[in-house]
Amino acid sequence: MKFKCEKGNKNYYYEFFYITSFYKRFINNIKLRAKNLMNLYLTTLIMSIVVVVLIVINIALDNYDYFDIVILSIFSYFIFAYSIYILRLKRNLNIYMNDRCSNTIEINENGIKKINDRDEILIKWDNIIYVMISKYSITFLPKEMPSILLGIPIEYKNKVIKGLEKYNKKDLLLDNSGLY
Repeated sequence: MKFKCEKGNKNYYYEFFYITSFYKRFINNIKLRAKNLMNLYLTTLIMSIVVVVLIVINIALDNYDYFDIVILSIFSYFIFAYSIYILRLKRNLNIYMNDRCSNTIEINENGIKKINDRDEILIKWDNIIYVMISKYSITFLPKEMPSILLGIPIEYKNKVIKGLEKYNKKDLLLDNSGLY
């Protein structure tokens, strides 16, 4: 079974990035809800900025010691590095979203294959522990890392389920879309 798979929206990519970033959590807790990775990063950044502001206020009130200055330095560096990381992530995502390369997904007796102009990736059935359906994405989770995580937009849910049924792999399906 083959079908063309167009690129997803930003919500799909942020959710898929979250799943790939916290892969072990999803393997250990199958009912975990995938979140938007960018929201997680921005929340962490805002909390760090609040800590820095509180320390600066404490220093301005002449109620500080050297420990406050060390913490301020650490958090300031963290905010700077984290901001650069978030900006690079957003830039790379925009580059990827503007790339016109489309994928063909093939579900066959060997596993699932993603084919595009640049590469071809096959994940064999014996290396897939779950096919997890989330709010915006469908992710093929491998049994162990390092391996490739393959994700496709939720719009292809029915085609994936038909492919799993065709090759008697429906037992791999983990539908977490009801958690949202």
